[in-house]
Amino acid sequence: MKITETTARNPKGEGRQTLINNYFALALVQGANFILPLITYPYLTRILGDANYGLYIFALNFINYFQLITDYGFNFTGTRDVSIHRTDKKKLSLIYSSIMTIKMLLALVCFIFLCFIVIFVKIFTNNAIIYLVLFGVIVGNVFLPTWFFQGIERMKYITIFNLLIYCMYVLTMILFVKEPDDIPQLAFLRVIFPICFGFLAFFIVLKLFKINILWPGRKELKSQLKSGWPMFISSVATGVYTSSNIFLLGLFTDMATTGIFAAANVIVGAARSMILGPISQAIYPRINKIVHESPKLGLRYIKQLFVLVGGLGLLLSVGIYLFSDILVTVLAGEEFTASINVLRALSFVPFIIALSNVTGYLAYIPFNMKRQLSIISFCAATIDISLCFSLIPFVGILGLVITIVITESFVTITQFIYIYNQNKKGKLFVEKAENINEQVKDEMIMGSIGRKFRSIMKETIPKLPSFLIPFVKKIIHMIPKFKDADFHLIDLSRLKLIRQTDIKSLSNPKFLENILLPRLGLSGAKTFAYPEKLHPFCGRGLLSWQYPNQFSLYLSRIAQLKIESYLEIGTFEGGTFVITTEYLERFHSLKFAIGIDICYYPSLLKYKNMNPKVRYMQIDTQSPQFVDYLKDYKKIDLVLIDGNHEESACRNDFLSVKEKANIIIFHDIVNDECEGVKRVWQEVKQKYSKDYDFIEYTDQYKSVIEKMSKSFLGIGLMIKKERIP
Repeated sequence: MKITETTARNPKGEGRQTLINNYFALALVQGANFILPLITYPYLTRILGDANYGLYIFALNFINYFQLITDYGFNFTGTRDVSIHRTDKKKLSLIYSSIMTIKMLLALVCFIFLCFIVIFVKIFTNNAIIYLVLFGVIVGNVFLPTWFFQGIERMKYITIFNLLIYCMYVLTMILFVKEPDDIPQLAFLRVIFPICFGFLAFFIVLKLFKINILWPGRKELKSQLKSGWPMFISSVATGVYTSSNIFLLGLFTDMATTGIFAAANVIVGAARSMILGPISQAIYPRINKIVHESPKLGLRYIKQLFVLVGGLGLLLSVGIYLFSDILVTVLAGEEFTASINVLRALSFVPFIIALSNVTGYLAYIPFNMKRQLSIISFCAATIDISLCFSLIPFVGILGLVITIVITESFVTITQFIYIYNQNKKGKLFVEKAENINEQVKDEMIMGSIGRKFRSIMKETIPKLPSFLIPFVKKIIHMIPKFKDADFHLIDLSRLKLIRQTDIKSLSNPKFLENILLPRLGLSGAKTFAYPEKLHPFCGRGLLSWQYPNQFSLYLSRIAQLKIESYLEIGTFEGGTFVITTEYLERFHSLKFAIGIDICYYPSLLKYKNMNPKVRYMQIDTQSPQFVDYLKDYKKIDLVLIDGNHEESACRNDFLSVKEKANIIIFHDIVNDECEGVKRVWQEVKQKYSKDYDFIEYTDQYKSVIEKMSKSFLGIGLMIKKERIP
């Protein structure tokens, strides 16, 4: 594949296509979740009747408690960890092994507890076989690692597995469930396929993704338990005020009343999962990565998603309310006409939950506010249980409907108020990450989703009833258009400060540190990492993400070396690249300077047009194409590695340039937010000490250390010994 220099304004990225593919894969699964109940739901309500259908739903909701325990929040924290460490196979194997070990142990404990319940609790003893068989749902769920596939953004596997599970379940159900008393057969069919495909998925993870089963050890297990604990509490609390509702209704009333409520609740849940589910699940791993790299950009996405997902939720709610009688009559049958009013009362729950998913699921977890989310969920569970015990015994289903609306509204409003206040106080950005190299690419991803959504709605709107069209158009108009990236353009006019300064001053590290580098401009993405005296220079000029007390010593050192060619891996906005290139040109006869990044940055394209010696390339340095590109260069005097900061990616960048480069520079060698780079630097120092001399510039600012308790940046030089003057 031939690599050409970047000239396009809106290049397509692999990440964008991956996200779109994941969205439609999840949409397909959720579509099956929506369509297949249209088959099973009318069939079961008519075959089983309201009482037996209520018993079946009651049993499933009871088993769902055990799923909350075995999931242990790993659907959130596991997905996050896999997404962040997806390029590090050793770390990925350790994460997978740890989570699977914990899930299997929890499943064993849950099964023992279930056996105790069905033996000693009378209400469960009468239908013990149903509860024991349905526990197979937990076994299948443990071995089907949705969290893993979601984290590596390979949702097609989950799509295939789920579609096969659903289809086989529907076909066998129609064949073997013929009488109201066939609930044991129905329970068996409900679990056998998830178990089979769960084991198949387990082996696919091991073989196809080269994951090794490791014994994680006490430390790693404790770490995963500690990491997942807040989300476990949150999930359990959420499960209490979702699963417990039907469970308590069954305890306080009867199975026929439970069946009437369940008939309406199934329609609401199926409609909600069709649209809202795939958006949240597809966006979740990506939003974690974005917030990990650029919290401000992540918050902007969340604001856009709040309107987008909220608008879709409102459309669903209006549709359910207007067509509730048709939905119940057609899907559940005439026997469930009492469910019509229940469905109308529940119709606006999808809108409330849509907003709640964005403010909670897509905001609190990426911004590391799991504890706060747990507190909100716990309060909601308390409110829900209190209202259930207070209302259901006296007003039945109406009491449960009131409870659900109040509880979900409380969660959404509380989540929104808290995150709004935190953002207003500037507390969302205390924890930031190592780089924001994918900022522009992710902007383009959001643009693609927005455009795809509008395209779909443009085709759908004419097919709606005429009285709904104006209302829908207003909602669509409210949704942000997700314009292409608002690129951070560096101020190239500042380069005259380098070009007009005399050589003697440029050779003086103190002049560089105290005068020139601050005036050239520092990055505004991490102002908190700079001392207050440098804050006036942040977010201005060339936006270089460097400490002047480190960068000045580095520049004055490379001025003493004979350098005629320069390559920088991971330019980001370009501040370091243009400063280094201009500085080198003042001291040496520079033949060429190459800036490489996976993203498109128009400032660098502009600089390339200004300086004929500059080449700006958009390419993934982890790809074979990068290795092919390097074949055109026999030697490169100076290479700066500042791209992907994952350990395996950083090591791969080093190995790609090692034979070409005379001097190799590592950035972030003491950055506590870049542990992968730190490990690679120490490894390289030990392994190549005979052939290279190593120099480190790692000075920190005392005020930042005291405030943040972290070290930042750090520049490491490895120079071939024959090159040292």
